Amino acid sequence: YTWQHDYTVTYAATPNGPFDYDYSIASFKANGVYNAKFNILLSAVYRYQLGTNYARTIAPGATQTACTLPGGAVGACTFSAQRGTSTTVYATDYNAFRQDNISVVDLRIEKTVTLGNVAKVRLFGDLYNITNKFAAETITQATGSAFQTPTAILGPRTARVGFRFVW
Repeated sequence: YTWQHDYTVTYAATPNGPFDYDYSIASFKANGVYNAKFNILLSAVYRYQLGTNYARTIAPGATQTACTLPGGAVGACTFSAQRGTSTTVYATDYNAFRQDNISVVDLRIEKTVTLGNVAKVRLFGDLYNITNKFAAETITQATGSAFQTPTAILGPRTARVGFRFVW
């Protein structure tokens, strides 16, 4: 668990931006291995990630038409406004909101079969997201009708079966 008091993504490129963000991150991972009967290997992983902090953002901007002078000439605007770009402004404290926490359990079942003195076949099956958590991985931060709408959700329960030939 880490409390941070710093820039969230990158060094501020503008002297008008806030320089003091309070936010926290945390993650935890545990692995376990068990040798069951008939030389079947079970290995599990539990992963936890605290949702990241975010603030509601506002991105005011000016387009080329906003800089048009009488007679159709372009001018009297800042360089960024003439290019149609905008600057993002935080409307709330950076730690005002937090994305969903992600908690996942994965399992591998593995059996090695010997083929003579030279080769082996390793059979395996993987189960991902066994508890079928559906946390939002990213959430819209921009002010508007889509504010706090998930844009990516953790994948559903998934299985994979395979083999590995070793000689």
